[in-house]
Amino acid sequence: MIYVLKGKIRGSSIELEEKPIFPDGTEVEVEVRVGRLAHLERAFGGWQDDPDLDKALGQIDQERHTQIFTQLGKNTAHGGVR
Repeated sequence: MIYVLKGKIRGSSIELEEKPIFPDGTEVEVEVRVGRLAHLERAFGGWQDDPDLDKALGQIDQERHTQIFTQLGKNTAHGGVR
């Protein structure tokens, strides 16, 4: 189960903004996200352990460059870039 709470670090404790739904003494695992970019990390974090991500992004980059150079070649054949 994932339950998201906000809070502030106070020494070695985390002071929560709201009362948790779990009883006192419940063992939990804490993942800390700092600052205003935390929502972006949650959105893009699903890809962080994807072993194929680098390969996929590399292929996209290569395809984009191939398309650009192909288009440049067509434009130079007709007297330059327009």
